[in-house]
Amino acid sequence: MTTSDLNSGESVEPRGKRHADYFEDHRVLQVILGRVESTKDLNLLTPLLEELHRLLRGHFAREEASDGLYGIVEEAAPQHMVHLQELLDQHQAFLERVTRLVEGVQATLDGPIAGLFHDVQSLCNDLQKHEHAETALLTETLYTDLGESS
Repeated sequence: MTTSDLNSGESVEPRGKRHADYFEDHRVLQVILGRVESTKDLNLLTPLLEELHRLLRGHFAREEASDGLYGIVEEAAPQHMVHLQELLDQHQAFLERVTRLVEGVQATLDGPIAGLFHDVQSLCNDLQKHEHAETALLTETLYTDLGESS
């Protein structure tokens, strides 16, 4: 920055803030990506993916804005615009992939996993009935006076 930049009355804060916001966005995304990647619980995965989708929509919109990443690169390094456009073109595909994953997790929870849990519940109910019947039979046998005495 030159002295004339300072004297022009133009604020340097918005550009510095833009950069800080950009890096903060990436930091937050790294945190949620770590949580998504490490979860093994399908019930937790859906809300994490939905949060990721929400964050990505806002993040991508800020990057694509004229005062976002697009504007920064266009202003400071126009020779990188072709590469930047390739990256920006991936945004919609990422959002669609996250949406498909949310739908896939929900279909799995509603389908095969729900069927397995139903089968587990059925097994537990049947075993409980079986054990109850055995206990009733043993109780009947041990505590019922059949009129036979020795």
